Amino acid sequence: MNPRPAWQVRPILEQCGLVILLGAMLLPIFGGRTLVGLVFGELVTPLQSLLTGR
Repeated sequence: MNPRPAWQVRPILEQCGLVILLGAMLLPIFGGRTLVGLVFGELVTPLQSLLTGR
């Protein structure tokens, strides 16, 4: 990113960045699924079944 737009966007992201991140994680924006649900459903469940032998 060029220095001028970075200088303009940085204060907004410093103040609202955590809220934007939490919103992206918890709101159903991926076809009705949340980002947290995708991660746990697609990555953690197969890893758990591999480790537990189910």
